[in-house]
Amino acid sequence: MKSIHRTRQLARFWTTFVFLTSAALADPQPDTTTGPTDHLIPPTSEVDAAYRTLLSQKLFVTPANYARVVVMPSSAAGETAIAIYSGTQASGRKNVFFTCTKADKNLWYSASPSNPNRGNEPPVEITRRDAPFPRSAAVAVSEALREMLARTKPLERENRIVLDGTDVEFEIEDDTQTALRGLLTPYAKGQLTTALHGLTKLFTNYCDAGRAQREQLARQIEAEANRLVQALHSEKPKAR
Repeated sequence: MKSIHRTRQLARFWTTFVFLTSAALADPQPDTTTGPTDHLIPPTSEVDAAYRTLLSQKLFVTPANYARVVVMPSSAAGETAIAIYSGTQASGRKNVFFTCTKADKNLWYSASPSNPNRGNEPPVEITRRDAPFPRSAAVAVSEALREMLARTKPLERENRIVLDGTDVEFEIEDDTQTALRGLLTPYAKGQLTTALHGLTKLFTNYCDAGRAQREQLARQIEAEANRLVQALHSEKPKAR
């Protein structure tokens, strides 16, 4: 079988041929169990340093002591970064905030030599939206992500069974300005990573929501994060 090593520079806009297992083809429903691909992987195995620097320069405009979520489509769609963090208001009171930055087109492709119009296109526009966020929801999200990030490990080559798609990076900054990071790839399949996909969708919905919808979405985010923590704690250790 041909070896598949997907890198962000080569796979983003070119078709990647991989073999699919018969089980993946036969089961279109989300997997409700945990398994060998139900985890995050180290981002450095999939996201090159230059692309990471570009994302940081363009989209990372706030701290992320509770969470940062970066959605990286493999298509020409623009990337999105979401940060949940604590901040101090002018009154001196500490609150939690939710900041979403979006690129109107794909940052990687706009700067890539593979783009025939590079240098002739207008600069990528970045939009930013800020909103308050409940502290209890931020704490639940941070706990869930820390649990998942603690289980980050490389993906075994034989488990790379799906085509290139959207990657989602999760990050939590600590007090020393270092970060815990893990990548949710299209290869991931199982109860835990399905829950992370669901949380990511709720985060992006919160980005676009008006004030009237945010309260309900925040409750959903907190509930889903707590359910993920419960699933992580109830997962039985694998037999050796």
